[in-house]
Amino acid sequence: MTVLDVGAVVGGLRIDAVAGRGGMGVVYKAHQLALNRTVAMKVVSPELAGDPEFRERFRREARLAAALDHPHVVPIHHAGEDDGYLYLTMRYVDGVDLAAMIDEKGRLEPRDAAEIVAQVAGALDAAHARGLVHRDVKPANILVTRPAGRWHAYLTDFGISKELAGNAITQTGLVVGSLDYISPEQLEGHDVDGRADVYSLGCVLFQALTGRVPFPRDTTAARMYAHLHVLAPTPGQVVPALTGPLDAVLARALAKRPADRFATAGEFGRAAVAAAAGLPVGWAPPASASQLKPPVTPAPPTSHPSAPYPPPPAASRPPQHPSGPQAAPAGRSRRWWWVGGAAVVAAVVVGAVFVVPTLTGAAPGPAPTPTAQPDPAAPAAGRVVGTPIKVGAGAYQLTGGSGFLWTANPGAGSISRIDPTTGTSTDLPVGGAPNQVVIGAGKAWVWNYSSAITPVDVASGTAGELIRTEQQISRIGQANGSLWLTLPDKDAVGRIDMTTGQWTGELIPVGHRPGPMSIDGNMIYVVNQTDNTLSTIDATTRAVVGAPHNLPNGIGAVEAAGGRIYVAGSAGMAVQGATDLTAADLVKLDGASGVTPGANAVWIIDTDRNEIRRLAPDLRSPLGGPISGIGKGAGDSQEIDGVLWFLNADDATVTRIEPTPL
Repeated sequence: MTVLDVGAVVGGLRIDAVAGRGGMGVVYKAHQLALNRTVAMKVVSPELAGDPEFRERFRREARLAAALDHPHVVPIHHAGEDDGYLYLTMRYVDGVDLAAMIDEKGRLEPRDAAEIVAQVAGALDAAHARGLVHRDVKPANILVTRPAGRWHAYLTDFGISKELAGNAITQTGLVVGSLDYISPEQLEGHDVDGRADVYSLGCVLFQALTGRVPFPRDTTAARMYAHLHVLAPTPGQVVPALTGPLDAVLARALAKRPADRFATAGEFGRAAVAAAAGLPVGWAPPASASQLKPPVTPAPPTSHPSAPYPPPPAASRPPQHPSGPQAAPAGRSRRWWWVGGAAVVAAVVVGAVFVVPTLTGAAPGPAPTPTAQPDPAAPAAGRVVGTPIKVGAGAYQLTGGSGFLWTANPGAGSISRIDPTTGTSTDLPVGGAPNQVVIGAGKAWVWNYSSAITPVDVASGTAGELIRTEQQISRIGQANGSLWLTLPDKDAVGRIDMTTGQWTGELIPVGHRPGPMSIDGNMIYVVNQTDNTLSTIDATTRAVVGAPHNLPNGIGAVEAAGGRIYVAGSAGMAVQGATDLTAADLVKLDGASGVTPGANAVWIIDTDRNEIRRLAPDLRSPLGGPISGIGKGAGDSQEIDGVLWFLNADDATVTRIEPTPL
C-alpha cells in the first residue's frame, strides 16, 4: 500500500505522520493549511479509488456519514479528491484505539468496558436511524479518550465500511472486513441491518472483558465456521471471576440468528451497563437471591431549582387537572424511535415514512401522498416558555402522573420528579440504569433492564423492595390496577398487582417475542416483533381481543392515544385500523424521529432541523409553523393538559412549550 511522504500536500492538507493503516487505506495526522488546524485524513487505497462504482458509493456514504451529529461519532469534515487521491478528513482525536488499549491492559474492568461499549452503541443507533449499517465494528475502529477522568469513546470509519462490506466474500474467497468480529449473516451474504453491528459490538465487549476474541482460531475457514455454527463462550468461561449477569447479556448479543439478539445496539449497551453494575438481567436464568441487590435506600433527594414557569395566557390556558398534570395515558412512553424494525428507547430516526388509515373498520385507501413540508413563514405552532428544568444525567424518557412530570435517568441511576408549577426537579436514586418509569397507584414503577421492578413512593421518594419476576422484560405500562409487562421469552404479557406489589405469575399468550406496548384506557396494544403482528388485550377481562392484525415488516413501536393507535418502524408509520396494514400505505415525513399524539394534533420532533412540528392527526397537514429553540438533543415529548413538554436528552433538561391555539 502506497504511503504518502511526511510533508506532502494533498487537497490542501499537509501530511504530518501516519496515524494508522487498514484494509481500505491509510490514516494520517494532517494539518489543514487553510484553517490552521490538525485533522485526521484517511486516504483510500489506489486499488479501490480506481473503481468508479466504489468512488460513487464512497461519495454517497460519506455524505450520509457527514450528516451524523453524535457525541460518539468522529465528525467528518470533508470528502474530496486531489491528483487521484480519494480522501476523507475528520476530527483528529488525540487518544488511543480500543485495540491498543486492550493490548496494553490485557482486559478492562467490566464497568469501564460496558461504559465504552454503551457509548459506541449510542453512535450505532444514530447511524442505523440514518440508514447506515457500519459492518466493521471492531476495537481498532473505536477511539478512546479520558477527559476529566471519564471515558469518552468515538466510533470511526462510517461512510465506507457499509458499501465495501456489501459482499462479505470477494471473488477470490477472501473476506473483506474483520473476521474476528463479523456477523454470521454477513458471512452468508444475506442482507443485514443494525443487528449485525450488535453482534460485532458483542465481540468487542467480549474481547474487552476477557482480553481475547470469542473465536480465536488459526485459520480463516475455522473462524468463519465458528461464527456460523459454534456457540460463543461466555466471559465467565474464559475468566471465572466474570461469571454473572454479563454472561447472559453476551449470549444474547452473540446469538446466531439476528431475531434472537438485542433489537438495537442501544438496548445492548444499556443491558451491559446494568449487568456490569451487578444488576440482575431479565433474560438470564432465574437469579439466586445472592445475585439480586437488596432494596435501594435512596440517598437524600437532590433538587434542581429552576425559574418558575409563568402561567399560560388566559386565552390559551386549558382546563387544569385539580392535582397537577394528568398521568400520561397508561403505559405510554413518548420516546419510541424506530431502528432496524424495533423500537429504540434512546435512538434517533430520520426520514421516517408514515401512513394513516382510519379506525372505523374501513380498509385503507390508496397510498396517500407525502405530507406537506412545514411552512417556515407560518406563525409558529407554539413557543418556549420559561427556563429549562434540569433533570438527572442521561434522561431520555418523560411521562406524567400524580401532579408531576417524571424522567428516567440511566446515566444517574435515578428518576426525576418535576413540579411543573415551580420548575423544580428532585432526583430520586433508584440504582441501576432506569429505562422506563410508569406512574400509578401512588407509586412510580421503575424498570432498569433487570428482571425486577422497583416501586418508589410518589410523595416521599422512598424506594420499596424489588418485585422480582425472573422474566425477561421488554416494556412496562399500567392499566386497571396492574403493571403490565411484555415478556418476549414467554411470548406473553404478564402483570404485577399494584395494590399488593406482587408478581402474579399470570401469563397472557400473544404472538412471538412481544416487545413494544402502549395502553389507551384499558386496552393494551402489543407488537409481536417476530410475527409482525399487533395483539390487543382488554386489561379488565385480562383476555386477548380478537385476532392479531398483520403489520408490515420492521414495525417496532406502538403508541395509543385517544382512540388512535400508531404503529411505526424503519419502513414507516400508520394509524392501525380494524384491518391489516401493508407496506403500500405510506406517507413520508422527512426528519421525523417520533410522534406525540395530542388532544387535537400530533407533535413531531424533527431531528434534521432541530424543530418540533404540529400536524393534523392524519399527519397530512401542518398546523402552524415549526417551533425552534429546542436544541440538538432530540428527546422525548409529552402533551399534558394542553401543554407540550420536551426532554432534551443532550443537556438533560425539560422545557415547557405553550401551543398556539388552533
